[in-house]
Amino acid sequence: MIKRIIQHANRLRNARRFGVNFRRRAGFVAPEYVRIGGRKVPLTVPHDSREEKFTLVFVENFLDDQYALRNIGGPLSTIVDIGANIGFFTVSARSYFPHAQIHAYEPNPRIVSYLKQNAAQVCAMAFPEAVGAREGRVTMIDDGYSGNARTKDVGLLSEGISQVPLETIVKRLGGSVDLMKMDCEGAEWQILQDRATMQHVRYLAMEFHLWAEYTLEQLKAQLTLIGFHIDRCEMAGDGFGLLTASLIKS
Repeated sequence: MIKRIIQHANRLRNARRFGVNFRRRAGFVAPEYVRIGGRKVPLTVPHDSREEKFTLVFVENFLDDQYALRNIGGPLSTIVDIGANIGFFTVSARSYFPHAQIHAYEPNPRIVSYLKQNAAQVCAMAFPEAVGAREGRVTMIDDGYSGNARTKDVGLLSEGISQVPLETIVKRLGGSVDLMKMDCEGAEWQILQDRATMQHVRYLAMEFHLWAEYTLEQLKAQLTLIGFHIDRCEMAGDGFGLLTASLIKS
C-alpha cells in the first residue's frame, strides 16, 4: 500500500512537470501534448489497434520515470536512445537535459516516421538503424505491438535494414556518451560485448531481456567486467527487467 501511495505521488509530481492532466491510472489516455521547457510539444502516436500499449509506455517514461532520469546528478552533454520506438524517452530526456545532444535509434520501419516527428519537436536526431555487435543488415520480427519487435541479423546482404556497431554511434556523439538508454529486445547482449566502447559510456539505463537462456547473473558479470557499478536492478515481468548503472571512474 505504501509503495502504491509513493508511486501515485510521483506520478502526480511528474504530471505537473509535463503539464499533463493526470488523476489516476484507470481511464488515463496518453495526451496529445506535453510541456517541455515551457512550451507545448505535440506527441505523434500511431492510430492503430496494435499500438494500444502506447499509453502504458507514456506512463512508464513520463510519469514513472522508469529510467531514473531525475536521479542523475549534474548536466549531461550526450544521450543515445537505442530502441527508441516512437521517441517517448527521447522527449522526456529533453525535459531533464535541455542542452544535451540526443541521438535516437529505431530500426522498425513501421514506426520510424513517428520517431522522426517526435524527435524533431525536441531538437533530437533520429536514425532509422539497428545497433548491434557489427555493421550489417537486419530484418524485423514484428507481429504485434511495435515495442516488442526484434531484429534478426542477415549479415551483409544488400536487402534489409542497416545495422551499425556501438562504436559508430559513440563516434557520432564525439567519442563519449553521458547516458545510454537501451530497450532493444535482446540486442543488448550483442552491444555489451564491445567492452572497450562501453567504457566511453558514463551512465547506462536499460530494459534487459533474458531470451536465449541468458541469465541476470551473466548480465551483472558482463557489466562488472566493463567497469560499471549497478545502481538499481529489478525484474519488471516474466523474463525482463530494468537496470541502471554508472561507470566506475578509474
